[in-house]
Amino acid sequence: MDTGEPKNVFVVGLDAKNRETLEHVPDAARLRFHGLLEPEELQEGEVDIEALLDKARAQLDGFDGDIDAIVGYWDFPVSMIVPILTSEYGLPGTSASTSTGAAWSRAR
Repeated sequence: MDTGEPKNVFVVGLDAKNRETLEHVPDAARLRFHGLLEPEELQEGEVDIEALLDKARAQLDGFDGDIDAIVGYWDFPVSMIVPILTSEYGLPGTSASTSTGAAWSRAR
């Protein structure tokens, strides 16, 4: 049942530019956007997926409220992180194999 409370949407690697874009989507007033992992962690240096997942899980588990959605803007590693987390938290989303396959096909 919809209580009228804003939905909590976690965005992997949310930055200021993408936050501004999201704040203009239809019904944005009914959504509360939360950054999940810093963009620099996802774009710079070596990517340790397990460490990023552990950090994201800790942030999500520490959140005092409902987790209504987990989304992302970028390809790898976000394309792997989002489907794993949505599956673990019982949220709708694509599978990691589907998302990763699309990313790899564009990388070729």
